[in-house]
Amino acid sequence: MHEKAILLLQGQAQEQHLEDLLARNIMIVDNVREATFPAESSGFYLDRPEHVSVLQERLIARKEGSPSLLLLYGEELPYGYADRLQEKLPGDVEIVRLAILYGQERALIGGSPTGKGVQRIRRHLAEHGVISLVCRPIEVDATLRQVPAYLDWKSRFYIKLGEACDQTNARLEVVAQALGMDARIGQGWLPEAEDRMPQQAAERDRWLQQECASIREKTKMNRVAFWGSKTQLKAIENVLPAAVEVQQCDPLQLPKANEPAELASTLEGADLLIIRTASPAVRALGLQELVLRMSRPLVLDACSCFPLMEAEALQIGYRTFGQNTNVWEWNGL
Repeated sequence: MHEKAILLLQGQAQEQHLEDLLARNIMIVDNVREATFPAESSGFYLDRPEHVSVLQERLIARKEGSPSLLLLYGEELPYGYADRLQEKLPGDVEIVRLAILYGQERALIGGSPTGKGVQRIRRHLAEHGVISLVCRPIEVDATLRQVPAYLDWKSRFYIKLGEACDQTNARLEVVAQALGMDARIGQGWLPEAEDRMPQQAAERDRWLQQECASIREKTKMNRVAFWGSKTQLKAIENVLPAAVEVQQCDPLQLPKANEPAELASTLEGADLLIIRTASPAVRALGLQELVLRMSRPLVLDACSCFPLMEAEALQIGYRTFGQNTNVWEWNGL
């Protein structure tokens, strides 16, 4: 049976943080303005900077013998904030800096390894399936600062790899997977979803803009089918001819039962298909479907959905991100 919930007091807290902690049975209660300090509470909670004098007033209001834990959570807190607070608050206040990492199965607990608060939170998280690393608060801050920097580097490396593959006719996804076979790299380096790697999304938009501009210079477009979100479409609208008709469909927003039919319906009479978002239904559609429905099958695929050999066999103008197929030449563009 899990240990009972850890109850912490706070006047305001960010909704996403509340959800993260509540999933681990750590409850944040808006009770700091009341005169009473509930006996069952374990201390206080902060996920944004607070003036030291306000914290001191709250700590003074607690009953004698009440827990003196101050839990700091979230990436918005300033670097080194826990250490600066510890210097100014009473010595019996135990400050714990907590970070639950992406995936929700690993956590960093910054504080004294022998502290009662640290040990309670570590045991509590363990009972909820979270493995913790106990370290100093400043080391939690340093990790939170470096994670975005590393992910940005990884994203930029993937983009550069795509550019190199585009120049040498190598397939980006194959090379990326092959790199991961090296034990020093591993498959974990492969690109994350775009909502967690925004630079990749920006680079794919840039690639689509470049390719759309190239097609516009070489051929006339009357109708375009776009598979992706309205936000993604907006990112490339400026390079599409003003008079072109665009049929937009987001594969991730369609009911599962209607996905293939609604996606296919956007292809009727289209001169160009732009694939910005993929789903199983997108990949399930054969290229033969594109040939039959489109006026002149030209495909810009930012998600590498279809086999290149199939595109070549059907004589479809097909370009993918990081895979130079040289198809524009043999299709008369």
